Amino acid sequence: MTANPDIDARTADVIRAATDAARVGRIRQACEIGEAGLADGGDPAALHAMIGWLLIRAQQFESSISHLQQAHLRRPADPVILRNLAIALSSCERHADTLALLTSDLVAAKGDVELLKMRGFAAQASEDFDAAVESYERVVAANPDDWEIWNNLGNAKVGAGDLAGGVAALRRAAELNPNVAPTRLNLARALRQSGELGQAEAELRQMALNFRNDSVVHTELADLFSDAGNHEEAERALQAAIEREPRNSDLYVRLGRQQLMVLAGDRAERSFDQALALQPDNAEAFTALTFALEHYRPDGLSELMARARAISLGGHALALLEAVIAWRERRYEAGIEALRGIPEAFEPQWRWQLEAQLLNGLGRYDAAFAAFKRLNDTHAADPSDPIRRATELRHRLQDQLRTVTPQWRDGWRARPIPAPNAPAFLLGFPRSGTTLLDTMLMGNPQVRVMEERPVMLRVEAEIGGLEAMAQLDDEGVENARRRYFEIAAEYVERREGTLLVDKSPLHLQRLPQIVRLFPNAKIILALRHPADVVLSCFMSNFRLNSAMANFLRLDTAAEFYDLTFSMWEKASSLFPVEVHTVVYERLIEDPEATLKPVVEALGLSWHPEMLDHQRTAEARGPISTASYAQVVRPLYREASGRWRKYRQHLESVLPTLEPWIRKFGYDL
Repeated sequence: MTANPDIDARTADVIRAATDAARVGRIRQACEIGEAGLADGGDPAALHAMIGWLLIRAQQFESSISHLQQAHLRRPADPVILRNLAIALSSCERHADTLALLTSDLVAAKGDVELLKMRGFAAQASEDFDAAVESYERVVAANPDDWEIWNNLGNAKVGAGDLAGGVAALRRAAELNPNVAPTRLNLARALRQSGELGQAEAELRQMALNFRNDSVVHTELADLFSDAGNHEEAERALQAAIEREPRNSDLYVRLGRQQLMVLAGDRAERSFDQALALQPDNAEAFTALTFALEHYRPDGLSELMARARAISLGGHALALLEAVIAWRERRYEAGIEALRGIPEAFEPQWRWQLEAQLLNGLGRYDAAFAAFKRLNDTHAADPSDPIRRATELRHRLQDQLRTVTPQWRDGWRARPIPAPNAPAFLLGFPRSGTTLLDTMLMGNPQVRVMEERPVMLRVEAEIGGLEAMAQLDDEGVENARRRYFEIAAEYVERREGTLLVDKSPLHLQRLPQIVRLFPNAKIILALRHPADVVLSCFMSNFRLNSAMANFLRLDTAAEFYDLTFSMWEKASSLFPVEVHTVVYERLIEDPEATLKPVVEALGLSWHPEMLDHQRTAEARGPISTASYAQVVRPLYREASGRWRKYRQHLESVLPTLEPWIRKFGYDL
């Protein structure tokens, strides 16, 4: 209770009586004896220390703190009182108070390893990682075989930004005790965070062998694969997790979300249904299924509403479903009313997008713009640091602009040689009508559209980048072409006598790469008013790859537009290609007159079915772009010129866009 023997006889008697009561389990009586001793003038330091200790034994930590603070105030050097007060504070998760109590100088003076540990725990819980590292390093210096502290030291170093040090400490913890799954998981996560993805995967695969029934290992593998874009492996890993926990509805929700990332809407719907079969009121499953149906099978939303009402589902999931249906039915006020009860933290990205779309439908453009900004601010806070990634991409594009010169072109090792069966490329800045255009082209049986697949990117990466492509000889070019079609076959089945149309809008930035492989490729260029394009990009809920991350702010969206078309203009001046421009505003006004010349230029026959884009959109299945909601509707003109309704919010970026607005024949 206290290390100080200098107490008076009366206090000693009180302590003895209280201890006797506590020994037979009468903690409350023991505390009452101590309180009576205080009232009778007993030693306050000793008795407060005793009562605090008794309350800790009874796990009444909050009540113990005031007594121990009184004791510590009177005997600040007493190590037992100090330790008990630290235990009480920590047990109440008052980590900042614990850290303030166990100062670095005080703990160093005491030389007590247990106090060092408690200081480290408190510092780590308070996210004062530097203080945690200092304490833990002193502990492992005294006890080098303490695997738990090595584990904590590793986590603290990772928190402090010392990833290499964190990995080293966690490796030591795993070496000392390889049979503790959480430590091994911490090591795998630190490896992944430090960019050592191969080592992280190897560690997790070894864990899967060592801890065969642990589902968490497989969910970690799924996260690693998904972040790397290996969605097939991610789905397999989640299936393995479900095999180990087949009654875990949340795992089915995760599986469904993963399946949506590869546009496997039918599989995703089954996964969400399985989650709901296990847990009918699983709000997350209802919300995820709402998103899936809205994206690829909106006629299923009314059925989902009936299911929700059948089980009396309430709360935010139901309100979100009501808002989605209202938006689909253009009942904008009803949608806004449904959203009122949904807190901002609930599915924030989708919530803000819905609110913005509803407000836009009501003509409340300033409020809509504010909601779109909230959506993008939410995206910008993503742990993947999208603003940084977007900046790095723009810098790479600037470097490419400097690289692509007449001298660079003239230095190509092999001259461009026309390719038999060259694909056509559908290019255009995002939100320029490329999805509508590719849907119309799909209505032609002579066309096979490959929609935004990383074929050219994979070929370029395998060759070694743009500079390596420039140095290909004739054989290298032929091998690269063959590889292009091999990869394309993974995504689309080509039939004899059909034209492959590679729809990759931002290959606007990759004309040199296209020409290197297919100098005779025909280019379809989609154009739309630049201000409408940039505004629409800002208003869209894109997946956060490095390109789409540029659209989280209007200024970077406009800069990205300017860089992209600067690259296109420079490259197209160096590499004459056959370009057929489709202007969005003309396409929606007179689709046949606009589309027919393009079809003829591609060497195809005209098929009137191409104009029935709604039928084609419904038959094509899930649409991977942000245009999915519009392309299944009749052609409408409300999106044309929308930027004027938001003009005051665009004023700062119009100077960047004005040269392109004038060049493409638009006005301000």
